Amino acid sequence: MQVLARSRAHSNHTEMMSVHLLLLLTMGVCLGTEGGLAGLSTTVLYVYGALFFVMKTLHTIALLQKDSYKKVHIFRPAGYLGAIGVMLAMCVHLTVFCVANAA
Repeated sequence: MQVLARSRAHSNHTEMMSVHLLLLLTMGVCLGTEGGLAGLSTTVLYVYGALFFVMKTLHTIALLQKDSYKKVHIFRPAGYLGAIGVMLAMCVHLTVFCVANAA
């Protein structure tokens, strides 16, 4: 069971890398389309990325506990739900921003 927990922890870190690559791509798009406000969007995306990283790290720490297969550590659901919340907030924020820029 510990091997399974370590495998899941490794996949969480892989997921973090792909999300950060997506954030870097989004920052590049913001720089190309915003002009003067590019610094603000870049800062906001860095904050979203940092919050997501912290949430996924909490989830990974919970998976690496010795008894993770016996009981759920508090960081596991907190990290998982927190990461989903950060991603939803970022999606809503970027959608509102894109609609405002298009108008």
